[in-house]
Amino acid sequence: MRERGGRRLLLTGAGLAALLLAAALAGPALLPHAPDTQLDPVAARHLPPGSTRLLVTLADGRTLAAERVAPLPGGGLRLTRLGREQHLAASELADAPVRPTRFLLGTDRFGRDLAARLLAGARVSLAVGLAAVAIALTLGIAAGSVAALGGRWLDGVVMRIADAFLAFPRLFLALAAAAFLGPGLPTAIAVLAATGWMGVARLVRAELLSLEGREFAFAARASGLPAGRIFLRHLLPNALTPVFVDAALRLGDTILIEASLSFLGLGIQPPQASWGNLIADGRDALASAWWVAAFPGAALVVAVLAFNLLGEGLRDALDPRRRRPC
Repeated sequence: MRERGGRRLLLTGAGLAALLLAAALAGPALLPHAPDTQLDPVAARHLPPGSTRLLVTLADGRTLAAERVAPLPGGGLRLTRLGREQHLAASELADAPVRPTRFLLGTDRFGRDLAARLLAGARVSLAVGLAAVAIALTLGIAAGSVAALGGRWLDGVVMRIADAFLAFPRLFLALAAAAFLGPGLPTAIAVLAATGWMGVARLVRAELLSLEGREFAFAARASGLPAGRIFLRHLLPNALTPVFVDAALRLGDTILIEASLSFLGLGIQPPQASWGNLIADGRDALASAWWVAAFPGAALVVAVLAFNLLGEGLRDALDPRRRRPC
């Protein structure tokens, strides 16, 4: 029964994670508007989800959003915007100027399509999380290997450094580092990677020390294999199984911390979209435009849940000690 439940967790987490990645990669290309395009800051501001507007493109490249459009003699148009009529001459209009558009998730205070910004934010948040976790895993595996195989002195130095970092909450370290280095995408990745390697190092060190005492390691040393080959061919591959589980769990935590940094203005900076700064953008309009913060918040919850379920499912699938017969 436990094994069946673990498989269900794994499939659910993997499905949600795959859906998020597919939406992040393909979503912005499928939407009619770029995430940073301000369609009409006056008439398209804080439109609720499902709203439909007629977008009128002007000859100078600007866009006006109207509830109704009617033709005028001479090729002009009569627009109804916010209950008021506005007349445009034919010379003011672009070619094929009118197109109806539905805003599935509404718009923000600048008249930007929230669905486009949500998917663009997914791309940024997931990319930052994946890059930071990949770098943290690399650093952690290297540090843990040095600590386990480099002798007592190196072990003590590496582990004391890791313990010093682990003595502080990760979010506190990330906030302090981001405030010192300044906001931005490269800073966010560097800060999250630099504050995420310690747990990986301790995990890899413990696994390697345990594997060194196994029979297959004794047999490899007795056969005269070089120490480097024993490490690369026999010890490290067996030590990485729990690291994969930890990486999935760590990814959700990293995305959440990135969103916290962006929410506080120390991560991804507007107009570039991130789930954190999208939530921050909507916090002052929760009473009148709840969707601006609610949809990015829901996406963040789904992402963290997906990777936590994926990690728990991987743990049940890869750890034989957690399997029980039905």
